[in-house]
Amino acid sequence: MSARPRSARAAARELERTLESQKEFIDNACHELLTPLTIIRGHLELRPDDPAEREAAIEVVTDEVMRMTRLVDELRVLALTRRPDFLDSELLDAGAVVRVVFDKVRALAPRDWRLEYRDRGWLVGDRHRLEQALINLAHNAVQYTGPEDRIAIGAGVDERGARLWVADSGPGVPADEHDRIFERFAYGAGGRRHPNSTGLGLAIVSAIARAHGGHVELDSTPGHGATFAVVVPAIR
Repeated sequence: MSARPRSARAAARELERTLESQKEFIDNACHELLTPLTIIRGHLELRPDDPAEREAAIEVVTDEVMRMTRLVDELRVLALTRRPDFLDSELLDAGAVVRVVFDKVRALAPRDWRLEYRDRGWLVGDRHRLEQALINLAHNAVQYTGPEDRIAIGAGVDERGARLWVADSGPGVPADEHDRIFERFAYGAGGRRHPNSTGLGLAIVSAIARAHGGHVELDSTPGHGATFAVVVPAIR
């Protein structure tokens, strides 16, 4: 007789946590969208007469519109991850997936780009979503590295599953931030976030991995780079 009330209380607490999480997400999304809107409004109200100042204002407004567009696109992806039709799965060669991503991302910035993949391995997944996750990881690596740094993209299959990874020789991630950086609109210690980041890229990577029945692993030591790996079930 006592199990049902406890179950009801647990369900109520879970609902409360879900509602609180949704409220926090909406508050954060509103904040992130209001910032570029405020910048755009301010520059439109200035209406400078000088052509050079007007051109500079147009450039700022354009950048902020692009940032808002990227943010809205990423919010839409996060919303879709909970839908049963989010994935369009097929049999995939893990090595082929990373080769396609490598060809795309090495144009992001001048880095020591390297392609690393081991013996042929297979998985069932959504090609475009997995590519999106790796592109997000590559973009994140570019933001925290310089032209002389190495960024490697690779894949491998072992007893733990199919691993699709992006590794860099940048500054690494402090241990106390390993969990935090995968949260939506995450900031690092001291409010640190790259100025070009929406705070959603790694959250999307994690959501894509979970949708595939997998997870994201981070191996990093400050000063010695970072390796982010999307780990999903493999076919061996």
